[in-house]
Amino acid sequence: MGVEYYVDLFGYNADSTVFVYDALAGTPTGSVRPRFQGRRITVRVPRALLGNDDGFLNAATVVGSESEPTDIAPENGHVRVGGASPAPRAGVSAARVGGQAHRGWR
Repeated sequence: MGVEYYVDLFGYNADSTVFVYDALAGTPTGSVRPRFQGRRITVRVPRALLGNDDGFLNAATVVGSESEPTDIAPENGHVRVGGASPAPRAGVSAARVGGQAHRGWR
């Protein structure tokens, strides 16, 4: 899986937004405001910041400090998201975490 765009959560701007980068050019395409709720981070990236992409996404995340990664998600493979409303897939389950529905990998 290659990288076309990424969100830099370490690089906050004065207005509490973070940049979305074109990975090949190494330049920002715009900025978005992450939303923090407990242990959850939500980042909504408009398609316009992704070159008006078709909305199908293969994603993974690496988290940790700037000096070293401490975790990856999902544990194996990557998350596949397609279009506006993807159908449930085998290997994905729903669980309750902190009173909220959470989708995760088995």
